[in-house]
Amino acid sequence: MRNSPVRIVALVIASLFTWSCGYQLGANKPAEMTGVKSIYIEIPKNFTQYPRLEAKLTNNLTDALIQDTTYRLGSKSQADAILRSSIREVDYTRIRAAVTDGLRPEELQMNVSVNWQVIENSSGKALKSGKAREDTRFFLTDQRLTTARDNAFPDALSRVSRKVVSQISNFF
Repeated sequence: MRNSPVRIVALVIASLFTWSCGYQLGANKPAEMTGVKSIYIEIPKNFTQYPRLEAKLTNNLTDALIQDTTYRLGSKSQADAILRSSIREVDYTRIRAAVTDGLRPEELQMNVSVNWQVIENSSGKALKSGKAREDTRFFLTDQRLTTARDNAFPDALSRVSRKVVSQISNFF
């Protein structure tokens, strides 16, 4: 079988149609974040009653940003933008109660709410902002509610951090 000129032309036309469909490989940043290549993560403000959540959220945001690879992590003086965030709320919902005692929870859902804002480092202009809310479920196997809550924080903060970075990195 020889390649006829008609087949070659048809192949070129077909590739042009598929090339112009709008698909592209690699990161697809939001329009307002096109000039940003590196981000500095400020230590968040903690408006809850739980101590040391700001350090844990900073670590999780850093990990999520590094794993996403859309932006580099930068120092405050050299980064293109600054990520400011605040932990606004941590609340609980009872999912399941004990069979013998309807007031004693056996499974709870923790909700963590974070407000965030990306600010251009050179001008101080807000590029993008939003809110992220994520939850995690945990079981109460013993009578130590405080211990169970403390053990649920890493998962909830990891989930909310990935959501924040996803909102910063993705076009949609």
